[in-house]
Amino acid sequence: MQRRAAGPSLENYLLSDTHADGPMLGYCAGQPIWEAVVDGFGRRYVYAGVAVYRRDGGVDLAALGRGEWLLKPGLIYRRDRSDKPWRWHFRRLTAA
Repeated sequence: MQRRAAGPSLENYLLSDTHADGPMLGYCAGQPIWEAVVDGFGRRYVYAGVAVYRRDGGVDLAALGRGEWLLKPGLIYRRDRSDKPWRWHFRRLTAA
């Protein structure tokens, strides 16, 4: 009996700890669709569309493009590369 290698897991493509960034575009499955969202690390993602579903009801992860992630209930967001990453500045604290 030959086993198939497990494909990518849906959990690896889900955005979490997000908040809205921009206007609401509409609704999908009763949830708002935001123009953009920001994750807990400060990375910005812009709305790219609705996920493609297979006949068995699962999300077709192979249909996701490079840099695309899922936000429940099946919305696709693409990483906003124009957004500059947060720059950390370290300063020496001195007594006043």
